[in-house]
Amino acid sequence: MKISKDGSGAIVCSGNMVISEIESIQSQMETILDECSHKVIMDLSKVEEIDTSGLQLLYSIKQTLEPEGVFHVCAISEAVKETLIISGYERFLQEVVS
Repeated sequence: MKISKDGSGAIVCSGNMVISEIESIQSQMETILDECSHKVIMDLSKVEEIDTSGLQLLYSIKQTLEPEGVFHVCAISEAVKETLIISGYERFLQEVVS
């Protein structure tokens, strides 16, 4: 998984957000999140595959930032949308699933 920031400051994730890569993803995310203020915007439109460990990581970031900060996902791929719906996590990212 490649994690970077785009010109607007959004965190862009590309590749697979799955259990076999979760430690690496978590490490990369910690570094990037340390540089962010209390507002995190994520772009998941380039995520090709995500499993429940990836969803749990996103949920953990959301819980850590809120209620004092903001966590928003601006875009998701079809693969992320399908996994959100199947797993029941769609209410957690309802603004991008609809």
